Amino acid sequence: MKIKKYAIILFLIFLSSIAFSDYVSIYDIQYTEAASGDSPYNGQVVTTSGIVTGYGYDEEKYFISMPEGGAWKGIYVYDYSNVPDPGDEVEITATVDEYYNLTELTSISEFSVLSTGNSIPDAVQITTDELASEEMYEGVLVTVSNVVVTETPDSFNEWYVDDGSGECQIDDGFYEYLNPQTGDEFIFITGLVDYGFGYYGLNPRDANDFVLGGIGAIVYENYPATNEDVLVQFSYYDSCNVLLWWKTSRDYDFEPMEMTTERSVEYYATIPGQKEGTSVHFYITAQDTAGIEETFPSGDPKTIVFGVSSHKAILNIPAKPFNPYAGETFPIEFASKKDGKAILRIYNAEGKLVFTPQNIIISNSSGITCYNWNGRDKNNKLLPLGLYICYLEVIDVDSGKKKTAKAPIVIGALLK
Repeated sequence: MKIKKYAIILFLIFLSSIAFSDYVSIYDIQYTEAASGDSPYNGQVVTTSGIVTGYGYDEEKYFISMPEGGAWKGIYVYDYSNVPDPGDEVEITATVDEYYNLTELTSISEFSVLSTGNSIPDAVQITTDELASEEMYEGVLVTVSNVVVTETPDSFNEWYVDDGSGECQIDDGFYEYLNPQTGDEFIFITGLVDYGFGYYGLNPRDANDFVLGGIGAIVYENYPATNEDVLVQFSYYDSCNVLLWWKTSRDYDFEPMEMTTERSVEYYATIPGQKEGTSVHFYITAQDTAGIEETFPSGDPKTIVFGVSSHKAILNIPAKPFNPYAGETFPIEFASKKDGKAILRIYNAEGKLVFTPQNIIISNSSGITCYNWNGRDKNNKLLPLGLYICYLEVIDVDSGKKKTAKAPIVIGALLK
């Protein structure tokens, strides 16, 4: 009988250990002196709480932190059932797990929101070398400053920056930063630290976690998908009137767009997405309170290319006359899928062929080519004023299928 009672008592103790986990702080879960970096609570069920510092990692997971933030005080939560907002204080009962040496809370058994609208802990200022090597910052919201891009994105969209102490990895667990280039400068990059495949990585949560460095720096996506809006970021001084001037190759002239600021030195504007085979050209003007204006870039405008992925004949011609007698040229932009044969012809108003400026195999990956016509015929003579027709024929060299497009061109002169 005593043996049965003893067995029952042990069984009840076992059940209570499952049903009632001890409260453990994030710091105690994370702090370790083990060379492996494993949590001392690895494999145990714990209850802990913290402020949500970022939601949407790997689409639906998140990180939490102790309210004061700091080393050892943040952790990743592998939870695809609950949807907290940044700033929520949550209490979680879960299992501590080392997933390929990333400490995480998983197998969530209890979840509750204790309060909402809390301040997110301040990011910890660290060096790039500390981020790349220190276990204490895993799961923590951190900031690296005055960094330069040393390696552009690899096939996993991982890239590297360095503040002079040694490079660290920037990753896209929450947000994909578009088109970083070697030598680009950032005043700050903020994000949450994860670990995978032997590297600690910094995961910015959105565009606001990047503050461009270098006055006049412009960041944008050079080759967006068809109809995809393009965010342009520009770094400049505070209290300035900043305009983005843009046009497509079909437009007569540049149109202004006001750039808004969310931080004292960073401005934003969104260029609307365009159909395939379209080039967008833009530049930025910044005027300070004294009326002094600068233009960026100082030379030719920047170009965004919406490439062609199918067999099409595309002509982008601005609706304006030009005067070759005054030395002007006329931009003819044509496009089709790479490796197609393109023939560009100019006819007069009577339908007579006067010039064949292009007969080529399209070689660039975007499929877009620009030709500047000087208003001369096949004998290099200036053509008379009047209406002309630009005719594009493209041929798929594999199937022999043809596509065509045409548009008017006017050779004119200013009235005196």
